[in-house]
Amino acid sequence: MPVSKAEYEALAEFRYALRQFVAFSEQAARSVGLTARQHQAMLVIRGFPDGEAVTVGHLGEQLQIQSNSAVGLVNRLAAPEELAEETQRFARSIADQAPVTVRLIKRATYQSADVDLRTALDLISSHFAVVAATEDAAEALAALKEKRPPNYIGR
Repeated sequence: MPVSKAEYEALAEFRYALRQFVAFSEQAARSVGLTARQHQAMLVIRGFPDGEAVTVGHLGEQLQIQSNSAVGLVNRLAAPEELAEETQRFARSIADQAPVTVRLIKRATYQSADVDLRTALDLISSHFAVVAATEDAAEALAALKEKRPPNYIGR
């Protein structure tokens, strides 16, 4: 069905109003030292429903950017002087976990990136069964019960 002249005019006016709003928002963000992307990310994060965790995937979807771009943006949201320390803290928190568990989480993450939800959940379920049968899983439960740090051995 062809678009009428009046519809083109309405669309053009709407797009112009959107562009004016975007320009205003970007200028307001710059005036407080934020990039446009940082400002947009802040709006997504602060506007997210209470009690729910914002994921990189959700952030990417809301900003209409690829996941790897969203990861880069999230990395730039930390204060520059705190980024190295935060990165080290995060890496250490992962490295301190059971090695088999970390390996399988990484594998599941990569393998489930391009599959439907049911397939991804099946994959994670099979990985969980492997993890649950490890000595490290038994150690984690014992450490929790005894209120001590776990001593993982990688099996």
